[in-house]
Order: sequence, then C-alpha cells, then structure tokens
Amino acid sequence: MTSNVPVEDGEVLKVTIDAAGPAGVGLAHLEEYVLYVHGGVVGATCRVKIRKAHRTYAEAEVVG
Repeated sequence: MTSNVPVEDGEVLKVTIDAAGPAGVGLAHLEEYVLYVHGGVVGATCRVKIRKAHRTYAEAEVVG
C-alpha cells in the first residue's frame, strides 16, 4: 500500500454517509478518497471497518 492511501485494511473509523452509491452501498468521503460502505444509509454517521483499501477508494462495512 502506498503512503497516499489514507486508510488501512481492518481500520475502524467514524464517517458520515453523504450519498448513495451503486448496488445500494453508501458513499462517504475522506477529502478526495471514497469509501463504499456496505450497510451505510445516507445521512447516517457510523463506525465502519475497512475491508479492502485501494489506491483511490476503499470498501468498508458498518460495525457496531
């Protein structure tokens, strides 16, 4: 993983879901970096766990 990726696999953080994405996932942003959040609802602030971090986006899921 390169140093410009702001998250790591397994990391847990608090985000606000700000849009709906493809296939019913929620979208959250860390500046220009996109999180595809499985189980995310637009407008909700939730804790998410990073499943897989990529160079320009990450896949995450809502936890607790």
